[in-house]
Amino acid sequence: MKIINIKFKDLTQENWSGGKTKQIYIYPETALYKNKDFLFRLSSASIEEQPSTFTLFLGYTRYLCMLDNSLSLKINNKSINLEKNEIIKFHSEDDVISSSIGNDFNLMIKDDIIEHEIQIENGFISKDQHFIIIFALEKVNITINNEEFLLDKYDTIIIENLDKEEIDLITKDHVIIATLNLAYTN
Repeated sequence: MKIINIKFKDLTQENWSGGKTKQIYIYPETALYKNKDFLFRLSSASIEEQPSTFTLFLGYTRYLCMLDNSLSLKINNKSINLEKNEIIKFHSEDDVISSSIGNDFNLMIKDDIIEHEIQIENGFISKDQHFIIIFALEKVNITINNEEFLLDKYDTIIIENLDKEEIDLITKDHVIIATLNLAYTN
């Protein structure tokens, strides 16, 4: 088991067509976003343009959660309104246009390689997946197998757990938790 503690304030910011983005994590770590050769990628972006058209990615599922505002989207011409911290799942090849501004959590997962689930949780959580992603919505203390971590707002912990050990998580505050299982491991 490997625990990767990622500090949001230390991440490099880049531009995208609708604002700015910070890549939090990409797997495998040698993958490049522009090459579309990743199994999963976690990022946080600002949506600054109205309207903003999301980048298309064939063969990926995307989870999106607005972190500071509500979100108005059109997905394939269907209007969808989400509240702050509500998670939506859609295909990356869908035609997605945002008419909201704000900051988001964005997880892209290759469709045919990974089983996945994402939700906002707190309390005692037991997981045994290949990857466990913990994203702090606010400053939070979290315990992972009796080891304590202090996360600032938008900090992330990635637990690489290729042996699928049972991992116990404890948090009193709500965090976004994503679990991923590879269809195969090297």
